[in-house]
Amino acid sequence: MREKESPESDLQPVRLAEALCERLQALADRPADALPFPGLTVSCRRGTDGGPCSCLLYKPAVTVIASGRKRSIVGERVYEYGAGDVFVTALDMPATWQVLEASDSVPFAAVSVPLEREILREFMPMVPPCPGSDCPQAALTGRSDAGILDAFLRLVRLEPGVDAEVLGPLIVREIHWRVLSGIWGEGLRRFFTSDSQSARIDSAVQWLRENFREPLTVEELAERVHMAPSTFYRHFRAVTSLSPLQYQKQLRLHEARRLMLVRNLDAASAAYSVGYVSPTQFSREFRRLFGQSPRKSMAGLRESAPAAPL
Repeated sequence: MREKESPESDLQPVRLAEALCERLQALADRPADALPFPGLTVSCRRGTDGGPCSCLLYKPAVTVIASGRKRSIVGERVYEYGAGDVFVTALDMPATWQVLEASDSVPFAAVSVPLEREILREFMPMVPPCPGSDCPQAALTGRSDAGILDAFLRLVRLEPGVDAEVLGPLIVREIHWRVLSGIWGEGLRRFFTSDSQSARIDSAVQWLRENFREPLTVEELAERVHMAPSTFYRHFRAVTSLSPLQYQKQLRLHEARRLMLVRNLDAASAAYSVGYVSPTQFSREFRRLFGQSPRKSMAGLRESAPAAPL
């Protein structure tokens, strides 16, 4: 009996991921302004298996993992993803992450581009909707395909210059199209469909992101997005895995951590800067989220790169 051969299409994503990993390693040491396209983020880590957790505010983006493996805790949900996976974040979300698999020979390598609302809304009418829940999660994962990998590879192979200026935006649009028309599409669609419950949660998240220092009640925020408080609370938690007050608290703590690291503020000054009225409460909640007191946390971070601003 003739043995069944593996089709070339099954091998193509693997080869594309390997080529993408090789290119990302070549780009890893470049400063951001020397990367092929503005907004492109390249991550490459070697020999960091089981390394310490890092904290960051995830912004709407599409990320492809070329090699290695990573864990992200977004809100209260845990995601593990690795080589050949796509990780899509639809909303601004406080997160902690850790590289799980990386070595000198096979590093952790990933690349991402920001999600542009205008491009998604332009393409949405061209993609048939699928029935489903109106409470998609703020982060989505799934296996990549040859189309997405090839698009990212073509993007990172550009060099700064006229080609990148002309072709870069076209490839970024292609990436948006492939994500929206892929398995992640229906979840994204619901965040950007006018008057959907998820779109209203997106509006609430944007307001919180810009006003996290302000006092907050669920009733006031629900009124801002024209939802009943109980419905708003239920949908907000379904999307983000956090209550509105927990989300605001994490935004405050992440920003306070950045202020202590970048501006060298003490814990009390950072607490007041982000809206706390009690430094003691701030220190208690900081320890609960980050696992250490503000003083110990800063001592371990002084020599690392500054955290991204909120």
